[in-house]
Amino acid sequence: MTRMLDVIELLRAKGADVRYHDTCVPTVSHNGYEIQGEPDLDVAQDRFHELTRKKPQ
Repeated sequence: MTRMLDVIELLRAKGADVRYHDTCVPTVSHNGYEIQGEPDLDVAQDRFHELTRKKPQ
């Protein structure tokens, strides 16, 4: 889990809006910040697809 938190920290430092879905871990605290998990898997998946969808050229 530490590596995941390191990646999250790097992404947040670059201004990323980091979210995750894990019903067993509703909140993650690391190095002074706290991230709320997305409780609805459908919302998490929709957000992922929205951000990773290729734009037409």
